[in-house]
Amino acid sequence: MKHLFYIGMVIGTMAMSLVSCTETEIDTTGADVARVTAFGFADNDSIPALGEAVFVIQELSDTGLIEIKDSLEYGTPLDSVTPSISFYYTPYAAILTTPFDTLSYSGSVEDTINMSADPMTLTVYSYDKSNVKIYRIKAYAHQVDPYLFHWTCTSNKVGMQQPCSQRTILSGDTLYYFANTGFATKLYCSLDAVSWTEQDVVGLPTDCQVQQIVSDEGMFYYGDSLNMYTSTNGVQWTSHSYVLDSLSPIKTTMAFNGNVWVISCNARNQYLLTYWEDNQLKPLLNGTKVDTLPSSFPISDFAVVQFESTSGHTHTMVAGGYNRYGRMVNCRWNIEYNRSIGQYRMVDYAQEQPQLEAFAGASIVSYDDKLYMFGGVDENQQFLPDIRYSPDEGLHWLAVDTSKNQLPSEYYAPRYNVSTLVKNNNIYLIGGKSHTQTFTDAYRGRINSIDFIRK
Repeated sequence: MKHLFYIGMVIGTMAMSLVSCTETEIDTTGADVARVTAFGFADNDSIPALGEAVFVIQELSDTGLIEIKDSLEYGTPLDSVTPSISFYYTPYAAILTTPFDTLSYSGSVEDTINMSADPMTLTVYSYDKSNVKIYRIKAYAHQVDPYLFHWTCTSNKVGMQQPCSQRTILSGDTLYYFANTGFATKLYCSLDAVSWTEQDVVGLPTDCQVQQIVSDEGMFYYGDSLNMYTSTNGVQWTSHSYVLDSLSPIKTTMAFNGNVWVISCNARNQYLLTYWEDNQLKPLLNGTKVDTLPSSFPISDFAVVQFESTSGHTHTMVAGGYNRYGRMVNCRWNIEYNRSIGQYRMVDYAQEQPQLEAFAGASIVSYDDKLYMFGGVDENQQFLPDIRYSPDEGLHWLAVDTSKNQLPSEYYAPRYNVSTLVKNNNIYLIGGKSHTQTFTDAYRGRINSIDFIRK
């Protein structure tokens, strides 16, 4: 290997002389400075990422640190790179040392060096030999695949076998798993989805459809056709009779923007999105006009997810399910509250990807700046792919790379109506149903990149 590498010279503006010189004179202002002003890798046609690497230089008293700002992609080779370095003033000498080799500056010849392991240093001698500075260099690629998921079964059985309905909710740091037998409701609580504590629920209807329970700011809500039920701990519940005002509640949908939302039907058999306030169901208004829900809006077996958009606004998406006529739909209704005008805006993203099949019984979470969809069935009651994701806030949905994100097939059976939630940067999948059985198991998943430092 040649022991040469390319160095560009940059002279600071303060060091530039404005005094005219003769042809034989050399401006030596700054010749006593041993300082690196820029560090990087030369472009490499076969490894484009190398030329895009950004390094940050930290100056200390007599030492310095040159560190890559963001790790290069997993698998990027660093065993044959060409450094590109700029200095405050052309040094007398600059020596790059790694565990594998040493390069010394001379002229403007390019050469490669193995920079795949620590320690690495760059020693710079000033032009007049009066000063020397040693920079530690940290250049690295991700040592693990950032897009790889790890899934673990945390519990083979949560609570009772074969409940009629089930739902897991995260409130604070606690997982609340509700299960109903058709005659009573049980609550199982856990901090880690491994150990669960059982309690008897008091105050809910004996045949409570627990999949309709929602929570918001430490409160739990459940609505049926007669009452709204509330609880501060999920165990003791209090009923509140509706002031119906010609509205019939159909399904508790979500907690959003400080309100509990319920799909309701009015006397003219029109479906509305209403919110519960002061024991009364109030319709969603567009200005002074009551908006009725279109026929493509689902009333059962839909997925609900809340997320913050890139613009910093909170959104709720209602996706898939069955509409009022019992037809499965492929809708992805995105609901946003515009605080500046005090109005809600609803858009169906199905028009962006109309070829996406109709689906029901799916579940969606917001995780790692994406939306992930788990489970569900199509119109032929065939199970959907275990996992799909949306990189653009629900506009489009794609199949995941199964070489990086695949549920443990030896344990995890295809299902619908699985509860999904995110806690401490983990995704939890709990329960669900197949065509022949109800599952009460729990799984935890995590993507490697969630632990990387994000700058």
